[in-house]
Amino acid sequence: MVINHKGPVVVNFDNTAGVPERDCDDLLALEYLRRRGAELPFVLTSFGNHKEAIVYEATKESFKELGYSLPIYRGVELGGLAEENEAAKMLVKYSKEILDKNKKFYILSLGSTTNIAHALELGLEVKAVAGVVLMGGITSPLEFANRVMDELNFSCDYKSSNILFSSDLPLIFLTANELKKIPLDKSLTFQIVDSISDGDFAKRLKEWFEYHIEVYGDEIIIWDMITAMVLTFPEAFSLEKGTISSGDQVKKGFLYEGDKEVFYGRIINKDKLIEELKNIFTLEK
Repeated sequence: MVINHKGPVVVNFDNTAGVPERDCDDLLALEYLRRRGAELPFVLTSFGNHKEAIVYEATKESFKELGYSLPIYRGVELGGLAEENEAAKMLVKYSKEILDKNKKFYILSLGSTTNIAHALELGLEVKAVAGVVLMGGITSPLEFANRVMDELNFSCDYKSSNILFSSDLPLIFLTANELKKIPLDKSLTFQIVDSISDGDFAKRLKEWFEYHIEVYGDEIIIWDMITAMVLTFPEAFSLEKGTISSGDQVKKGFLYEGDKEVFYGRIINKDKLIEELKNIFTLEK
């Protein structure tokens, strides 16, 4: 199975582009989808890389810098209520509108799962969701740059993750273990940044990658952007059937086999994937 989705994609992310020593891969994922012509009705902000308040401000600033006009709907901090979650409310509203049109949409979740779990609580129309593509989770200890890294996206609100894992939503996982297989070099990474921005904003993004190289070495994993590619570049991926279970293991981000049938994204053509990035983020005008 592959995805070749032409409909809307709602991005749920914890974007911290421009925040010192914080990831910017969420923004690069969104920019990739935009350049690929994906239909992006709005975005949802979630905590994860930082508090939701910081994510929201970083997203507003990022959109201003890049000239985006996408609506932004705010999530809540950890422990917040579904009734106060504007992102979840919008997701429910949108699912009803899409269902009325006999259409479907994808959710690309690159941050915590809180907004989606809250949307389920508030009456999300599951039949309108073609799939939820999730970046995160580990199937074995995540070793990177001679250290073991903690999982973030599922573990930071494991209760919400468990709600998703036991729901009727169709789930597609791009695990950290799988994404680690696609390191980018500094040259391509800086080409991507230079192709989308210049001036102070680009400088701040490059400072993050310089910091990453200093801490983790020359190989750069742009986790969220590679995850986004599964929606629009099926040539580089396959989807394998698997299962998942909810439970305490999700506190550490581990994905165990269980009763719920899901799909796991596998990278099957690294060369095509890298070539796609070079073409999409070309510096030629």
